[in-house]
Amino acid sequence: MKPIIILLAAICLAPLSGKAQQPSDRSSQILGEFDSLFTTFNSLIFKEPSTLSKPYHSDISSFFRPADTVFVTPELDTALRQRTAAEIREGNSRTGLSLTGQTYYRLDNNLGFDEDDAESRYRAKIQAELRWYFLQSSLFGRKGRRAEATIKEQIERATMRKDREDVSDYLLRDNLRAYYDSLMAGVLQHRLRALNLINDAQSYLLSNENITSDELLPILDDRMEAERKLSAIDGSYPFASDLSQVEGYIVTIDTAAMMSHVRDTQIDLTLLKLRMDLLERQAANIHYWQNVNLAPFVRFSYYGRDNLPNSRNVDVGMTFTIPLSTEAKRKRENLRAERDVLGARQAYVNARMADKVAFIARELNRLNRESEAEGRRIVEIKKYIAMRTDAYANRVGEFNRLARTKEYNLYLFCLEKLIDYQYRRDTLLAELQALVPDVPVMRFCLAKPLHEII
Repeated sequence: MKPIIILLAAICLAPLSGKAQQPSDRSSQILGEFDSLFTTFNSLIFKEPSTLSKPYHSDISSFFRPADTVFVTPELDTALRQRTAAEIREGNSRTGLSLTGQTYYRLDNNLGFDEDDAESRYRAKIQAELRWYFLQSSLFGRKGRRAEATIKEQIERATMRKDREDVSDYLLRDNLRAYYDSLMAGVLQHRLRALNLINDAQSYLLSNENITSDELLPILDDRMEAERKLSAIDGSYPFASDLSQVEGYIVTIDTAAMMSHVRDTQIDLTLLKLRMDLLERQAANIHYWQNVNLAPFVRFSYYGRDNLPNSRNVDVGMTFTIPLSTEAKRKRENLRAERDVLGARQAYVNARMADKVAFIARELNRLNRESEAEGRRIVEIKKYIAMRTDAYANRVGEFNRLARTKEYNLYLFCLEKLIDYQYRRDTLLAELQALVPDVPVMRFCLAKPLHEII
């Protein structure tokens, strides 16, 4: 029992001078681990300025860049152009010319059923007719068809651009996750080292009935929570090599400037506008005369007769069919009604995006306040640890190693919270970047380093 009592005294009330009875090997190991932990934490938290590593987020705009402007491969670009050209050539190939004909033979014109007189009676007939439906030819509506094919190509390209921007958004979020995972893992591993040491010391004391289990439960809960966080991180990262800096940014956004840019360039709004333009173009391409069949013709007829010489003749005339309906008008009205629906949807999407930007701006302000408060807390705890370290080093007396380790643990926990606030802030910025993929979202933001504010 005596080594346990000595360990309890060494951990909780360790004399800084004078002699004490030597603890057991396990006790000596735990005390050595505490002293090694304090040395490591002091070297990381109180680094000299000349040895400071580069701040972890020295350039916040490095993550938020425009999406890759190459949305289609050269092969796909060529294929799209060729398809549009082929569609235009198809429309321009309509000549409106129509060649029709007929031929027949009368099996018996002596059965008494033929009412033709002898002069007009014939045994066979061959007839061919060339008509020109010029209103349906490519002479009319050529410009409208070209415009419609061009708009369809623009819609296809915009759709591909949207797909590409979605991929870029996923990659940005994945990069942010990996970056902040590395920061969080670096701090968590240090905190787990401290929690494991506290847990080992308290478990050793508990096993010999020198403390109650109530003292072990809070540390056990903290350790398991830290392990859960670390296990959720994909990949393996090293311990943090610098715990001295309060790194982070306070970010404010110019919502008016951003929304003005969104209205002009956002891909969903662009697609809606292109589809509206297509419907309007299709409506403009529909005319009443498209259903009017007005065609000059040339007809050649040849008659074979038995008792008279064969005859032939050429006729020239005009044929017409005029539909007595308002179908073309109703088609135009239907297409323009669809366009109006898209216009209403465009206004809805525009309002929804304005609401989204306003909501994100409010969330950013809240995270700014939380980050600033946590940064001040970290600074105060660091000052407290420095003061306690000086007190431990300069006075002759006793100090509680468990309490001192918990002080470092609190400092590390605050760093974790700050990293989490900064990550949540950057995920919101990623949502804004998705709205303006053609320019960096930081163009509309003002970022101030946290250490300059606190």
